[in-house]
Amino acid sequence: MSERSIVLDGGRIRRLREQRGLSSQGDLALATVTIDPKRGGLAARTIWDAENQKPVSRRTQLLIARALGIDDPDELLLPVEIASGDGFGLFSPVGKTPASPQPDREWNRPRRVRRAAAVLFVCLAAASWVFWRQIEPGSTPVRNKSGSQVGLDTAVWTVNGSAARAALANMDTPRARIVEPILSFSPKLGLGISGVDGTYEQTGIQTAKPFVPPFVVRATVMATAINAGAFVLAVTSADGGQGAALAGGQGANDVFTGLTLRTATGLGMYWKLDGKLSEPRAPSPNTWYDLAIAVDVSGAVTVSAGPQGTDLRRKTEPAVGPGPFYVVLAQGSGAHGPGPNQAYWRAVTISGHGSVTALRFRHERARLADIGRF
Repeated sequence: MSERSIVLDGGRIRRLREQRGLSSQGDLALATVTIDPKRGGLAARTIWDAENQKPVSRRTQLLIARALGIDDPDELLLPVEIASGDGFGLFSPVGKTPASPQPDREWNRPRRVRRAAAVLFVCLAAASWVFWRQIEPGSTPVRNKSGSQVGLDTAVWTVNGSAARAALANMDTPRARIVEPILSFSPKLGLGISGVDGTYEQTGIQTAKPFVPPFVVRATVMATAINAGAFVLAVTSADGGQGAALAGGQGANDVFTGLTLRTATGLGMYWKLDGKLSEPRAPSPNTWYDLAIAVDVSGAVTVSAGPQGTDLRRKTEPAVGPGPFYVVLAQGSGAHGPGPNQAYWRAVTISGHGSVTALRFRHERARLADIGRF
């Protein structure tokens, strides 16, 4: 089996597919197209391979997991069994009983188990590295001292949540297409967001819960690739009909280029351009910017933005709505594109009601197995 191939739990995939009303492998294949439109999703034959426990790629695992609504793609992995006896059943199909050891070799079982554990550790390490590199290109996964991998903290953030989708879809005319973000983590730079590389595309993450004014949300961000709206800090109501957004990027013309303010104009309505906080130049690459959005009890919003260490420009809008508001970190494009965009968010805090809270990005993922106990 190729080191870039893994075996999934076909029975579990089949059950989940049927529970979601996808009656055939072709239906599940079509569901992956909406997640991965640029590369055409998966073929029905690939779904068949996965359900029949044939070796498939990590990309296949990721797309199937997303189509089935599985947050952790590793839940679809075939349970690993360490078989004793004459062979090592590292990827034994579910329900298959490993061969029993021969009596005259019973004394050798501990050594064989240790060898199997060593092989399993190497396989899991390689598979884990390949998986993280596929979903987080250009970034090394953060590990703590115990070796646990770190992912997005879903207790704090939701990828393309309903509030984010409602707001981001109306950032463009015609309505934008919501795409999956590519998230990465850097020990020095923070949370990386990319994924927008065409016209009229939007993507982002939102807080899991809304916040009631008065509050101030502050963020530090740096763009490393700019071909459209490389970064957006926004606050939005659940339906996207109230809110404000600070965006930095390259637009189709000078009006939309630089640091811009947008505000919502009502349910299902276009978020209009409400002013600029910079000259008509794209943000400087590899430069940290400070952004802030303050909402008072009356629904008025004051925004500020600019490079760190400079006097930030400010603008106030008298009435964006009473909220409550979700915080959104996003990326988007209008008529300008295509081309890659990448931004890193180093810190996001929200202050109000006498407290300051850091909205953490990272959540430690438990190790798959404590191999050391063998």
